[in-house]
Amino acid sequence: MLSECLATQYDIWNAPSLTSSDDIQVFFLEAPFPYNVPDDIADAAGTIYNDNAKNHAGLGIWDTTTDDKFTIEFVSSNYVGQLLPDIKNGVISWKNVGKVVVTWPTDDSLWKSASLLTTTIGSSYSQLITYLQDNERKFTAYQPVTALYVNDTILNSSTTLYQDANVVVSAASSYWFVDQLMTQLGKYGCDLEVFLPVYTSSFNYLVDSKATPALVDTTNADVVSWYTELDVCYQGVYNDTVANGQGAIYFFDVSLGMVYGYMYGYGYGYGLDGCEF
Repeated sequence: MLSECLATQYDIWNAPSLTSSDDIQVFFLEAPFPYNVPDDIADAAGTIYNDNAKNHAGLGIWDTTTDDKFTIEFVSSNYVGQLLPDIKNGVISWKNVGKVVVTWPTDDSLWKSASLLTTTIGSSYSQLITYLQDNERKFTAYQPVTALYVNDTILNSSTTLYQDANVVVSAASSYWFVDQLMTQLGKYGCDLEVFLPVYTSSFNYLVDSKATPALVDTTNADVVSWYTELDVCYQGVYNDTVANGQGAIYFFDVSLGMVYGYMYGYGYGYGLDGCEF
């Protein structure tokens, strides 16, 4: 059995090892923020958001033979940098490096919900860690935004916008990461079942073309200008949120729409995608 200690983060090369015959349970976990969110952002979100929101996912491992519990999650090394780049002297620089983190023991205070996905044995967990080690380069960039194309008919009449849209750019987020792990568990023969559907949070940009976007130069004047103004808008919304004390409800439902509305009519969507396993 692992010795008792305070919650500590490990990379996948130093993840806890389990006896192959140990009985384990695997959980789908959700939280309002990852463990490394800056305190000022978490505080500004307010009590209601921090107690109830589900915008970050992870996988929980419970070795019921030894009673050890730990989590596996995909996070950005820079919470703000995952969405907004640094711009200096007209050059865009992204700080959205992603990393897979194993936290042991589980910090129960960070997670707001847990859904049992499967019961298996320690060898399945070992296979999962080997998969992460073999595919480490797949999880080196954190990109939370999905770009969707929808035509006017779908946009104005659809009640299933996300399902009816064409995905132009896929996200590489915490929910995407958990989905990758669940796919692997299925390949290992694990029976993935839940009592209720598991939902995933998504942050979407609506684009005006379903064509695959071309890579742009980091000095492209239009792109630099767009992100410069977006950064200013975000900062203004954040300052207003802190000043009025209304928290994340104000940030998302009131001001964030103004940000993208101001940005030349670009649209954004924030919703739930129902997934049954």
